Amino acid sequence: MGPLHHPDDATLVSYAAGALSQVISLVTAAHLERCAECRARLRQAEAIGGVLMQQHTSSVVPLKGRSAMLARLYEQQAGF
Repeated sequence: MGPLHHPDDATLVSYAAGALSQVISLVTAAHLERCAECRARLRQAEAIGGVLMQQHTSSVVPLKGRSAMLARLYEQQAGF
């Protein structure tokens, strides 16, 4: 007998990225142990994430540009 409910794509992507809370990560890991379908979906999410990381690292923002971008974001949040 398999699991009745499956994690959605966002949960699997967050799990692959290590971005879930401890509790949700534990529940997801337990589900993945029993569900081959979701393990396959997780492998796809990890593969996509790997490609995105490779593309992202090739277009690193220079530190000066990053600082300016962060300053603008803080100003927008503060309502300037």
